[in-house]
Amino acid sequence: MAQTKKNTQDNKAPSFEEMMARIEEIVGCLEKGDKGLDEEMELFREAKDLLSRCNQTLEKAELEFIQVQKENRTEGQDET
Repeated sequence: MAQTKKNTQDNKAPSFEEMMARIEEIVGCLEKGDKGLDEEMELFREAKDLLSRCNQTLEKAELEFIQVQKENRTEGQDET
């Protein structure tokens, strides 16, 4: 959680890799089961939010990839 809060304080969104690393860290904490219910629920909510943001990032990247493919196809057709 400190990592995410630090990025928020710096007004810099965490990268996809940083979010995934934090999710893995949270999963490790939850698997240990040594936190109280309230703290585990807070960690779960944080992980859920991070997963949602990761999915948005992946969807955006997929759309950009598709757009580049379309542009490349169009450029290839213009040359013939």
